[in-house]
Amino acid sequence: MSSTAPLILIGTMRSGTTWMGDVLSMHPGVAYWSEPRHVWSWGHAYRQHYRLDAEDATPRIIRHIRSVFHRYEARHEGRRIIEKTPSNCLRVPFIEAIFPDARYVLILRDGRAVIRSGRERAERGIPVRRIVARTMQTPMWEWPASAPRAFSALESKLLGRSLSYWGPRPPGWCEWVRQGPRVVALAKIWAATIDTAVNDLHRIDTSRVMTLRYETLICSPKAAFERLLDFAGLSRSDDMLAHAAQTVDPSRVEKWKQEFDAETLDLIRPHIEPTLATLGYEW
Repeated sequence: MSSTAPLILIGTMRSGTTWMGDVLSMHPGVAYWSEPRHVWSWGHAYRQHYRLDAEDATPRIIRHIRSVFHRYEARHEGRRIIEKTPSNCLRVPFIEAIFPDARYVLILRDGRAVIRSGRERAERGIPVRRIVARTMQTPMWEWPASAPRAFSALESKLLGRSLSYWGPRPPGWCEWVRQGPRVVALAKIWAATIDTAVNDLHRIDTSRVMTLRYETLICSPKAAFERLLDFAGLSRSDDMLAHAAQTVDPSRVEKWKQEFDAETLDLIRPHIEPTLATLGYEW
């Protein structure tokens, strides 16, 4: 097992975890690991959805994932592992069974902004370099499970077509995508994904869970990251905090207001308003 408990960033797709990870990677005491999806899905690659519970963490899977994390930590000279994979919103009990001393940072973002950004990503497609990298990371015996998704994403990118869906896959996601329209499917998937993460994290000792709002991070990056470093037991890093201030993009907070018309908001409101209210966002 890793000598130091990993810090797991929990946030849905397009919730700011990529930017957060980029900032944290600047810290000299951090070994940042971005989306090792092949590690978390090891032994479960053929599932249609990404939900994993504690009982899915068999002794063999626990040994494998702990071993992979230990090797990653060793390659980075024992620095603190900070990891982010958006689909881990659906795997908190599974992660707990593997790393019972893990710490979690939950990142919340207004679902309307997440849906807008998710739609934009689906329209732009996944960069070819990322598709190839994910394929190469996947064990060969799991290629039959991942190859159809990889080829579909590659074909869409090369032909300039939108993806039918991109992001975490909670139970029910496939039916929602088939039913459409895409913006409604994204709304249902966001609500199901973040509801699952919040409910699962509420069952964990509060001393191991920290919640941050994307909007707070954007408006006050220095103060927010200082809190995060204190929570993780890491020293202050002036270079890291300066990088946060230089790369923050406040224009993204309310971009959804410029792009979503009244008809679109009416379509998604029934599916996300209850979750927004639970998270403290007003319609």
